[in-house]
Amino acid sequence: MDDPWMLLTAVAATAFAIAGGFRVGRFLIARVRFSEARRRFHRHRESLEARCAKAVAADLGQDDPAAFDFDDAVTYFRDRRSGGLTAIVAVSLLCREDWLPHEDEEVRRRVGVVLFRYDGRTWTPENRILLNLTPHEALDRLAGRIQVVHRDHRRRSDLMT
Repeated sequence: MDDPWMLLTAVAATAFAIAGGFRVGRFLIARVRFSEARRRFHRHRESLEARCAKAVAADLGQDDPAAFDFDDAVTYFRDRRSGGLTAIVAVSLLCREDWLPHEDEEVRRRVGVVLFRYDGRTWTPENRILLNLTPHEALDRLAGRIQVVHRDHRRRSDLMT
């Protein structure tokens, strides 16, 4: 190869191919890790929700963690700075306060969201409810700082198969 441009072109093409391969490899590894995290979340979801409900009920002075109703839909997002994975789930809480004027259960329900954090091996609940927010509203408030990774809208029984 007497022509230096040919050599430079070959080196540049090789460098781009290697860089592209690394990028594709990182993308595939991230997909596999997310799939495993998602499987772990759905495998342990019931116990995570029970732990969260028990802790929040104790904080609210309630003795009945069964008053919590977690939605089937889950949205996963990643923090742009830290790269941490979080799952957000809508929850409704039946308020049992005697001073509420309505006996209608729908009026006595409070809606909010619960966050579950993934540390690379295990999921942990934040043990607090962000009241008066839907998952969509919570994600809108975090816009710019997070990246939505996936939304599961299927029923829990469909995800367990």
